[in-house]
Amino acid sequence: MKIKEERHPCFASGCKSGRIHLPVAPICNIQCNYCKREFDCLNESRPGVTSRIMSPEEACGYYKKNKKIYNLAVAGVAGPGDALANWKEVKKTFGLIRNINKDCAFCISTNGLLIPRLSAEIKDTGIEYVTVTINSLEKGIGAQIYEKVIFDNTVKTGDEAAGFLIDRQMEGIEILNSLNIKIKINFVLIPGVNENQVEAVAKFASKNRVTLMNIIPLIPIEGTKFEKLKISHLRRDISKYQNIAAKWVPIMKHCIHCRADAVGYL
Repeated sequence: MKIKEERHPCFASGCKSGRIHLPVAPICNIQCNYCKREFDCLNESRPGVTSRIMSPEEACGYYKKNKKIYNLAVAGVAGPGDALANWKEVKKTFGLIRNINKDCAFCISTNGLLIPRLSAEIKDTGIEYVTVTINSLEKGIGAQIYEKVIFDNTVKTGDEAAGFLIDRQMEGIEILNSLNIKIKINFVLIPGVNENQVEAVAKFASKNRVTLMNIIPLIPIEGTKFEKLKISHLRRDISKYQNIAAKWVPIMKHCIHCRADAVGYL
């Protein structure tokens, strides 16, 4: 299993503590046009990739194995699918870890679709940090990014899918704020598609007490709609978009595109 170091806002500055991603969430309820999840690809370091899917019991064992090595302070679920689309497994995993370490901080990464439905359970489970990926606040742009959204066994596509997802994301973040759960927004910057949404999302973050925004340059993945996009200029000029967003919200600048099974130190 590939081991990789990672940084995260859950850690206090200068604290020699580690964090771990637990890959217990294979299912996703949306299909993004930039995403292709591979479970057994050791040479790739990016979100959506893990050596294997773990059961809650296996994930707890993985946590126990690494707890002393890395002085783990944070346990999170960041895929390879969506944490809330696999809520039963995620909740059980955190429950098992809580029995081992009552002080461990929990975090999840989600597209936000199910936050309104599961917000009370998120709070009761002891999750302190939620990362929500928001790539647009306009459904017309979102329709270029999301192929489909699956909700209550109904498949939505096009503007309807994007609009529905965006509404649920906005509602969910409002609810998380009311529960005093810390929020980070991930924004995947896609050339020619959503650059003009950076400031809009940053303003939204500012109005909703989001603690951090992470602007991630697109990684073109073979077999996806955006596989042929040229992104070298985005990597080179990412600071331009970070500076635009920084007028409204604190910016995360140390993201290294961690895998869904990453573990390591700050």
